[in-house]
Amino acid sequence: MTSQTASRRRTPPAAGGSAPAGPGTATTAICAVPGPLRPLVPYEGNKAPYADLLWRLLDPSTPRYVEPFCGGLGALLARPGGARGVEIANDLDALLSNAHRAVKHRPDQVAAHIDDGVAELDLHARHLWLVEHRDRIATGLQLDPTWFDAQAAGWWLWGRSAWLGGGWCAGNSTWTREAIETGRRAKRNSGAPGITRKVPTLMRPRGVFARADVAGELEAISARLARVTITCGDWSRVITPSIVRTERMSILLDPPYDTTGDSRRFYGTSGAGVWQQVLVQVIEWGTRPNVRVVLCGHEGADGGLLTLAGWSMHRLGERKGWETSTTHRAAEVAWASPACN
Repeated sequence: MTSQTASRRRTPPAAGGSAPAGPGTATTAICAVPGPLRPLVPYEGNKAPYADLLWRLLDPSTPRYVEPFCGGLGALLARPGGARGVEIANDLDALLSNAHRAVKHRPDQVAAHIDDGVAELDLHARHLWLVEHRDRIATGLQLDPTWFDAQAAGWWLWGRSAWLGGGWCAGNSTWTREAIETGRRAKRNSGAPGITRKVPTLMRPRGVFARADVAGELEAISARLARVTITCGDWSRVITPSIVRTERMSILLDPPYDTTGDSRRFYGTSGAGVWQQVLVQVIEWGTRPNVRVVLCGHEGADGGLLTLAGWSMHRLGERKGWETSTTHRAAEVAWASPACN
């Protein structure tokens, strides 16, 4: 395999000359990079604008921080004081997890694949390539903890910055490889990986195209992620009952809000019904004084259950990212468990 498609990680620098800590090993103030760091690309539900409020609720000094729906890492990168303790970032999307792993271990290689202008046909071709290779990338990530695809990571970040709206790498649209070759669009959800073909954003530069030093920011993010445990899978796996019972910890939950449809149009993976599953679980977690929990969602989505359980509600804003339907017009809010107050 070439360095473009399957790369081996470099050894991350140890803090203060000490030996690198293994996964799950608690460390203190291990990373001191200029901050706050920002996500490199636009991402649905980015919580960086609300980081000050969220971290007041979560407590930056927490020895264990878990983000089961980490997305673009907006909240984690904005943690006051940088990294400390155990940090776990999980997401179900393999392309996103590959980007996190590649940036963590070889930001230089990722930067090389981002360093390109925007061309519409390049966007379509790279988009199709990514959705066709999603399963291969997911397999590689699972079989080898040192494996990642730097080209896929760079193209994913590049494409998300050139893309406007939802559907990036959803993979369930009508332009499959066969459809492009024949000129006849396939049916949505046909079973073959397919994309939406749209003009790149014509607005002001966004994401990696709005940064003066992409390579430098990737290096800073790489240093920040040096001791973060990155997982890829179902959200519930990273918060076990034994840990909840015994350890002081903070949990930020920002699951897909689209509870009635296929959220792949926004998140790349289907998350229908996940928000309600999370709601059921957090009510129990919220009874524990050692656990701070913050759950994000649309006002009223909890049906009043969290208020009855003693949770506080904090308004984040009216803006709903790229949601264009009239289904959800409620404000975006964050509920905080009693231990946060």
